Amino acid sequence: MKCTRSILLVGMLAVLLSGTFAYGWGPIAHGRLAEVVLSHPTISPYLAQYGLDAGNIADMAWELDLPQWRDEYHHPAWETIRDSLWLTDDKWDELDEERRLAFLIHIACDAGVPLGHSPANDVWSDGVIEAMLEARVETWFTSPSITPYTGSYEDKMDDFYDDEIALAEWAEDHLSIWNVWGSTGHTAGWQGVTLGQNCCQAMLVQYFETRGGGVPEPATMSLLVLGGLALLRRRKK
Repeated sequence: MKCTRSILLVGMLAVLLSGTFAYGWGPIAHGRLAEVVLSHPTISPYLAQYGLDAGNIADMAWELDLPQWRDEYHHPAWETIRDSLWLTDDKWDELDEERRLAFLIHIACDAGVPLGHSPANDVWSDGVIEAMLEARVETWFTSPSITPYTGSYEDKMDDFYDDEIALAEWAEDHLSIWNVWGSTGHTAGWQGVTLGQNCCQAMLVQYFETRGGGVPEPATMSLLVLGGLALLRRRKK
């Protein structure tokens, strides 16, 4: 990523000082998660097809937590992803496409946070534990692989919601300030990142399939081949 660690940490500090909010993942984590999703074989061919730069998008993903963007684009979060609001809410048209994708990736990955953020806040919230979990995930240098959901977009979002609520209920029962830095915190963070990335991959497929106003565009042959190979490899494991 082009942004240095120090710049990202300064940005996070600015966010922390700007007021009360749901924390979600941190700036370094957001860039890392964006890179993982954008490099997935079901997504990367679209970037080449439309001349989009994965590095630029990943670099901007964290910026949604800055005050100049957060109030307008961070909310509603889960509803924006679930209901494809980038197609109907005019505010998304005001952004250039790479920033639009960066911000959508941000809120899709945040949807995996197992407390405080939507939809996990349907179950529970705790600002202190969430901030501690974010700090732990921020120190990681790797991310889990993506397992794409199947079916219609509605099916994918329903499956994600069920998985996320189950994780939030588990985390409410097991996660505390005393074990965030232990194995329980690792499980909560790793599973939250996993679900966020899976949700984000589903969202990006929907974004590109409806790019231009809702009429699906034909996938390139390379997209079909690469996506098929990825699924075959996963089934063999």
